[in-house]
Amino acid sequence: MISVCIPCYNEERIIEKSYVVIKKEFRKIKQPYEIILFDDGSTDSTLEKLKSIQKKDKSVKVVTYFPNRGVGEAYKRMFDEAKGDYVVILDADMAVSPSHINKFYKAFSNTNLDVIIGSRFVGTKADYPFHRKIISRMYYFLYRILFGLKIKDIESGFAIFKRKAIKNLDLQRTGFESLLEIYLKIRDKGYKIKEFPVKFKHRKESKVRIIKHSIIAFIGTIILFIKWKKHLL
Repeated sequence: MISVCIPCYNEERIIEKSYVVIKKEFRKIKQPYEIILFDDGSTDSTLEKLKSIQKKDKSVKVVTYFPNRGVGEAYKRMFDEAKGDYVVILDADMAVSPSHINKFYKAFSNTNLDVIIGSRFVGTKADYPFHRKIISRMYYFLYRILFGLKIKDIESGFAIFKRKAIKNLDLQRTGFESLLEIYLKIRDKGYKIKEFPVKFKHRKESKVRIIKHSIIAFIGTIILFIKWKKHLL
């Protein structure tokens, strides 16, 4: 079975459309699946829409926290809830199309990989503003220097994991650096990770919001590094 995990925060305008896209994709894949929709303390009508979807579809499971606890807490809880042998993480805005799920899933049968990450910077040209590319490159150089992690894109929000790779990760970070913690711990456990190219559809954000989130992520990464060096993770 494939578990699709989608963190949601104030996604009332898009979540129903995104759900339809995922269902359409799994009609092609023809594998058993479940969809885990995690509402992280939304202040709009996201939770009501998720519950409405769940009532109509037995393959959907809704999990919620209030107030907002951060995307790291969402990943931790969704990983605990997932029953599938393969676990997908996918952003609610479908910036990376779920059409990649089938290709990535099939790749596991031909490789010894444990994790496949969708990358905007490997073998593809991302639909991405120049200032976002600069920030992403700066972040990549930061975590590569600090942790020796050679993954070029930890921020695409799309990856497929073998279930064993995400068991007992003991995730502690809740902020934007949470994906870095996930991949770092998986690497340190000796699992094999590879990036595959994906098509990425940029979601417009204000530059102020981007800069704010980037600063928070950079600070969170430094804190993560300090704890990692002190073996507190």
